Amino acid sequence: SDGNELWSKVPASTAYDVVAVDGTVYVGFGDGSVGAYDADTGNEQWKKQFDSSGTMASIDYRSGVLYIGTYEGKLKAYDLSEETVTWTHRLFSSSRGISGVVVGDDGMVFGYPSSGGEDVKAYDPSTGSESWSFSDGSGYVESIDSSGDYVYYGDGSGNVYALTTSGGSQEWSQ
Repeated sequence: SDGNELWSKVPASTAYDVVAVDGTVYVGFGDGSVGAYDADTGNEQWKKQFDSSGTMASIDYRSGVLYIGTYEGKLKAYDLSEETVTWTHRLFSSSRGISGVVVGDDGMVFGYPSSGGEDVKAYDPSTGSESWSFSDGSGYVESIDSSGDYVYYGDGSGNVYALTTSGGSQEWSQ
């Protein structure tokens, strides 16, 4: 509350992405692992390897499931209570790892590649099956987020897009 440091860790690998939920901080590391830490103390609760290539890209959380995008181009759903990967789906080839994963308000999971393309893809959160894909052809997807009925992303050409979460149709671009 006062801006003072509560705790810090010096990881053995780069921290790529962080998600804080219900007193736990989940960190996706550059060695392909994800760690869980107590938000108040910084004590490690667990650390697991999810990517054999040794590079992590992105994580997000919804309803007890951690969604993990790997550099191998795979999206994985890790059920925290069961401590198991419930599904794995290859979004992109191994040369196009996943740089961004975000879970929308409706639970839909969105991902985009780390290089070589501008695809935004949507996946069913319970099965991992692809629901839709969108490509504007203008350049790389740089960042992504979702709110309400829309997923928003920015591309490498300076454009911003709004797509409907239900079907991926373009609502607007700027």
